[in-house]
Amino acid sequence: MKYFRELIGSLLILISCLSPLQSIAQITSAPSDEVDAIIELDQTEFEIFSNTKAIERIHRVITVFNENGREYGDIKISESNFRKCKDIKGKILDLNNNVIKKLQKDDIIESNVNYDYEIAVDERFKKFNLTWNSFPYKIDYQYEIKHNTIFFWPDWMPQQDDTVLKSTYILKLHQPISYSTHAVGIQVEPQKTTDKNTTVLVWKLDNISKRIREDYMPPENRIQMALFFTPTHFQLDKYMGSFESWAKFGKWCAELSKGQQNLPPDAIIQIQELTAESKSPLEKIQKIYSFLQSYTRYVAIELGIGGWQPYSADWVFNNKYGDCKDLTNFMIAMLNQAGINAYPALIRTRERGVVYPEFPMDYFNHVISVVPLEDDTLWLECTADHLPAGRLSDHTEGCYALVIKENGGEIVCTPDSKAEDNVWKSHLKGEIRLSGQLILKGAIQTTGNFGIDWRDALIWNKGEDQKDLLIHVLSRHVPRIGLSDYQLKNINENYDQPVQIIIEGSVPNYASVGGSRLFVAPAAFNRFSASYIPDEDPENRHFAVFRRFPYTIMDSVEIQLPFGYSLEASPGQQSIVASFGEYKTDYRIENRMLKYYRFLKIAKRLIPVDQYAEYKAFVQEVVKNDVAKFVFKKNKG
Repeated sequence: MKYFRELIGSLLILISCLSPLQSIAQITSAPSDEVDAIIELDQTEFEIFSNTKAIERIHRVITVFNENGREYGDIKISESNFRKCKDIKGKILDLNNNVIKKLQKDDIIESNVNYDYEIAVDERFKKFNLTWNSFPYKIDYQYEIKHNTIFFWPDWMPQQDDTVLKSTYILKLHQPISYSTHAVGIQVEPQKTTDKNTTVLVWKLDNISKRIREDYMPPENRIQMALFFTPTHFQLDKYMGSFESWAKFGKWCAELSKGQQNLPPDAIIQIQELTAESKSPLEKIQKIYSFLQSYTRYVAIELGIGGWQPYSADWVFNNKYGDCKDLTNFMIAMLNQAGINAYPALIRTRERGVVYPEFPMDYFNHVISVVPLEDDTLWLECTADHLPAGRLSDHTEGCYALVIKENGGEIVCTPDSKAEDNVWKSHLKGEIRLSGQLILKGAIQTTGNFGIDWRDALIWNKGEDQKDLLIHVLSRHVPRIGLSDYQLKNINENYDQPVQIIIEGSVPNYASVGGSRLFVAPAAFNRFSASYIPDEDPENRHFAVFRRFPYTIMDSVEIQLPFGYSLEASPGQQSIVASFGEYKTDYRIENRMLKYYRFLKIAKRLIPVDQYAEYKAFVQEVVKNDVAKFVFKKNKG
């Protein structure tokens, strides 16, 4: 299982009303900073001879106008044991179609995927570059991919990040093949012709506007126009399967795992000893999950059908590593040995986009485990070394998952965390010197996804790198913090407990000094800046606002002021209650001590378009208040 700005202006609105030839003629004289590129032709052809033989043909012609458009000339073609690329042709032309350069065999580079966590994968690439040093120019390339399965049926993605003048999808069937389609943002019927035993279907679109890009838009809205294809029946390696329903696709997945959950005697003894004194199924799960985390490590092993079929539980026990499906299968085998039913669940991680539950297809890039208990359902991320049992990260919470059971598959949604689950709480105590320097001590406590982020980052960084990470993160909204000391708790253990960070240090210019006045913006660790305000006006917003997860932030500070200063002006207390969250601040001054409290709660991961105007106004008010300063004036005499 293998695990994306708006630059074009009103000119392209005019282009969409013109014919392709007119468009190119007009666009060549356009300023290069208005248009990056124009895709003149984007053609995909999929010719199917049988369930195990097909050819995919790609042909693209693109005019490049500036440096931003050069990326279209970096072409990378994925290969595997199931698909092999051949017959690559390419050239660079001027706008009069004179050839500047032809692609040579030596220009094509073959490379394997090679990440630190991979030990054996069959995915590889053919790469070539078609770029020129002067603008504008045109690139024209085409290639073929031989498929030995129609499992990887190419989809039609006619929309790109720049305007497409013509996009075509050609499907050639040399024998009757049952298949399904699912359209997103497209309403076009194919032109169909039949000649002898060959049926040809052609989908066409002209003058396609570029993808909409918005600030904080959800990953699921990246695809705005598409036509997805799946075969009703397929063969992958020697395994026959079906996309006719989730139940049938899940049954194929279950077949791949059959017989893969046998444990060796040593593992059985270890599980028995591990759970002997457990008083509940939950306690058993926690102990076995902790064992999995300490005993195994994640390594990708994806060779052929091995990209979908897990290695056996005894193999993982003996080798102490595996990828997501291997480790999940091993975890399920151990749970079954302890008398607990558990199932694998295929999932598409959130950053990868959307799953359409009404359209069975192979969307998935990850595998986790689900454990149905009497009073609850427990989800286990089997590749995470630092999560408590039952906790998902923001990558997999609130996502559709295909649960694989003995009789087939079932689409369900993983649970979402709540704002009360993801809490940042901090207290900072310090003293401001006459120079504006702040001498401080502070304590931070984080739970949920905040804790997951901190724990992972602090574990991966050691020594000075760890200290530099703390300084970098804590200095986002104030001048660079100097740390003289720090302590960490619940980082390498007690994963169900809050991450705690204790710091001592100083901030050189925490307060601004101007004549007889000190200017202090007390919100230190968390502060909304102008970059938090989405660009789009409410009447022009198309998509919901996406936050990684709902959260609650509670920050308090106690700052000792220099002698002889009194409050001249303040932002005042704030209280804003919205349909999606809440923001409030409070303060008081006692005995030269400024005590300030900031509370922010965002209760939704997705804030719908009909609440966008409210959300933008909310963020603008938060920014205005967060950057506002208390003004202290030196007393006379």
